[in-house]
Amino acid sequence: MEMRLANRPMKKAILILAVIGVLVLAGVVLFKRGGGPSKASHLAPVETVFYANIPNVPMTGFRWQKTALAKIAAEPEVAAFLKRPTGKVMEATGAEELIEIFTALKPGNLFFCVTEELSTGVGALLGVQFWGKREDFDKALKRLRDVMPGWDGNVIEETHRGIVMIGTRHADRMVWSAAAGRWGLVATDSGLLRGAIDRATGAEGAVGMSSSIAFTKVVSALPSEPDMFVYLRPDKALDSFLQAGQGIGGTVIPWQADSLRGAEAMGAVWKMDGERQRDAVYFLRPRDVAALPKLAHSAMGLTNADTDFYFDFVLNFDALPGWLETMAESFPDETLRLAPFVMNLSRAFGPECAVVGDWPAGQMLPSAFVALQVRDAEMAAPFPAFVAANVPGGIYEEVDGVRIATLPGAQGAFSLVQTDSLLLAGRNTASLVALVAASPGNATLAGTRGFEPAMRAYRSANEMFGYIDTRVVFENIYNTVVPIVRLSALMMPSVSNVVDVESLPAAGTIGKHLGPIVVTQSVTAEGTLLESRGPLSLGQFLMIGVAASRSADLSAFGR
Repeated sequence: MEMRLANRPMKKAILILAVIGVLVLAGVVLFKRGGGPSKASHLAPVETVFYANIPNVPMTGFRWQKTALAKIAAEPEVAAFLKRPTGKVMEATGAEELIEIFTALKPGNLFFCVTEELSTGVGALLGVQFWGKREDFDKALKRLRDVMPGWDGNVIEETHRGIVMIGTRHADRMVWSAAAGRWGLVATDSGLLRGAIDRATGAEGAVGMSSSIAFTKVVSALPSEPDMFVYLRPDKALDSFLQAGQGIGGTVIPWQADSLRGAEAMGAVWKMDGERQRDAVYFLRPRDVAALPKLAHSAMGLTNADTDFYFDFVLNFDALPGWLETMAESFPDETLRLAPFVMNLSRAFGPECAVVGDWPAGQMLPSAFVALQVRDAEMAAPFPAFVAANVPGGIYEEVDGVRIATLPGAQGAFSLVQTDSLLLAGRNTASLVALVAASPGNATLAGTRGFEPAMRAYRSANEMFGYIDTRVVFENIYNTVVPIVRLSALMMPSVSNVVDVESLPAAGTIGKHLGPIVVTQSVTAEGTLLESRGPLSLGQFLMIGVAASRSADLSAFGR
């Protein structure tokens, strides 16, 4: 009986969202003719350097209900665990009022963009296509102004193309707003708002970002009908983002920054596709495809049916000497000493590399190794002996033509095992030697049933392919973190006010909904597409992993 009661709020919330979605979609059909442009990119100015868009809010709500994450949230164990923390969040943030405003507004399309620097500073424009009443939009605006600091209560009114623009000053910043048809608009500059009104009302000569050739190319290269879309002009916006990152303690990596600057534009999408989620990033940067190495998946032969993660990719080893030169100013002595070694490395190995591993249940960390293709066997032959000779305590030996370097370390020995075609690096020398000695034709990951959904992506990727058995990885991380969290709750009773650690769901309750994550990177003459599909996108999976690691670290030290 208690379980049924615990589930009622979740079922009620889903029912409410469904009803809202139907109403909003009906509003779109009934009022679309008089609502102004339906695509937010028509309203964003041509000078836009950053743009984010949720094109169909109600459709995103419908799609969410089909995802693996929604099914996990609906599990009775998970719903019971989430009841206390979600209740605390609702109480602390005034979320109920915000939900009420959002529901009444009935948003269909949302966008936010940043333009190049104006006379008043960097310009920002927010737009929402709403299907509620005009007074609902005004109520939302008043709530926004109330939470922004420095408003003295005064209001400025101007008119443009018969539409009233309202301005308020917040400290040293003006905020302007207007409603044009079904579009509610908020801007940091009156000129920016006038331009948006011109485009919303079809003024002659008023063109938006959608007329940009670069924007059109990026959109056409990405999955259609996304739930969220982001567009960036790195040449215009990157320096501002880097400065912001440094302001919060981040470090700029020069070669990565230069790589981004080399892209004319980039776009990213997130899309819910049945149970799976997809994210994709596209860099509009011309490449000489014919000169690039192709991914041959040569390391797949090193996998087996128990492999839980597999990444293979091509690297431009010829660029290693140039990369080393970029460090010469900061590390002159080290650069000079490493230059001959790096030059030989660039000629001896590549272009294909791989990371392969499994994670047996009950083991604290996964077992993994790195595989490197040998390009020039004669030049690569001295490599293990060179490394062993230059690492204190290193041991070199040759067994049946296999060159082995064993290196001591605080976490245990590390080995390099090399043949004329392959270099393996990992912690288990015996298993690495067995891999290079194994006869071809053994069963691999590619022949398993779990790999079948990834086969199309595996064949099409030409620069990088990755496969993660999310269920195995999640359950191992979860089973490691949960005891630490429970122990920390005993030492910090206040944790129980927010989270009932004793009601944490079983790993299998969540894991049964988790299929593999598949990642690909492909290059064309015009750009590079990085894409992932799975119960979580790769970005979400990494963020959750980092958060879990951080949580375990803080709990272990009582912070």
